[in-house]
Amino acid sequence: MQIPWSELDWFIDCLGMSDGSMWSFDADGRWFMKHGTPGATLGAFPINGVGPTSLEDVLFLANCLAFDHDLPIVVTPARDNPARQRPLVAPIVQEPGDEPGQWYWTEFAQAMGMAAEMRIGAGAVQLRYDDDHSGLTRFSTRFANALEPLGLYAMGARQVDPLGEYLGHWRVLEWGDQQNGKTTVTQHLDELGTYDFGECLVVDPGQDDVDMFETLRSRAVGRLAALRSAGKSSPEIASHLCQNRNAIAHGRSNALLHDFGSSMEGVGADLAIVKLLARMVVERA
Repeated sequence: MQIPWSELDWFIDCLGMSDGSMWSFDADGRWFMKHGTPGATLGAFPINGVGPTSLEDVLFLANCLAFDHDLPIVVTPARDNPARQRPLVAPIVQEPGDEPGQWYWTEFAQAMGMAAEMRIGAGAVQLRYDDDHSGLTRFSTRFANALEPLGLYAMGARQVDPLGEYLGHWRVLEWGDQQNGKTTVTQHLDELGTYDFGECLVVDPGQDDVDMFETLRSRAVGRLAALRSAGKSSPEIASHLCQNRNAIAHGRSNALLHDFGSSMEGVGADLAIVKLLARMVVERA
């Protein structure tokens, strides 16, 4: 299929993937997601060939990819798109040269790439949409009732700071019970060990593939066991996790201010629990 990339206004940058771990695929019966090489970029082309894909649709597709792979998937403007000529937020001192926007978007993609690398290490996440998992690409059906929590999850996945990531995923839990998230936690904690999160492989040449979600489950279940060994009931664990959220989000008292130390390490240990619970909320919406 010959498709002119010059028709695209927006690209989907799949940070944390590589040429060897992704491919082109059809999505929703509406879009041909063409893998552009070199790199891990996707272009979204309407299968009916009518006009370029809208920014709204591209953002939705990027959020779906971010959720399915727990990666900072971002949308960036094409070189000929006027949006690429200006930064989203102008730096205090403009980068020298005739194209400060080009500098901004390059730095933006590099920053998100480092966020992905910090999350997965030296490997690359393999695209999940193969023949055995083709049902995953029915995005409009899967996420028909989950556009808000899907977007919240994708925003959390773009955070390099674990505190920001924790807070981003907690917002999904709040969406789940339309309160402070504690009811969502209490109701679903006991499912962490058995819930089917699917398979998402991290590939490292010369090493065995690692299932991302099983690794997260192992961490979450281990942390949950430690909290229960400390005598905490499910409601008490929910309150503990919510207190982390409050310490990050609020500045009135007992604010969590530092990216190191025992408080920070505790949030990092709790993150797998919150992340997997957030995934359950999105999938069950």
